[in-house]
Amino acid sequence: MRAVIYLTILLMLCCTIAEAASVHVKDGNIFYDNNGESIQLTSSGRDEDPILHPKGEWVYFVRSFEGKFIGEKYYPPKEAKSNDGLLKQELWRVKIDGTNAVMLFRSEHAAIDRSGL
Repeated sequence: MRAVIYLTILLMLCCTIAEAASVHVKDGNIFYDNNGESIQLTSSGRDEDPILHPKGEWVYFVRSFEGKFIGEKYYPPKEAKSNDGLLKQELWRVKIDGTNAVMLFRSEHAAIDRSGL
């Protein structure tokens, strides 16, 4: 019976530790928080919507193309093309230690502009 109680306590502690990890955005950069420590994972200033993978090894996030808005029209940098004048986005992933950042997908069509929401 004691073994069951100890096992239950151990499982509760493990679940609590796993739930302690989280991700957030500050100034367009992704941060990983765990046990009171915060690690900056990106530095582009164009990142949002981070999601921590259930196993806790990766963080997935959305990165907006470089460029700027003038009024409601989006103007990309010279090397990028945006014929429709709407914001484009990419899906990225990075390890929780900030290494191995890689772009997984780049939109060919306009993403929803959520800047006014």
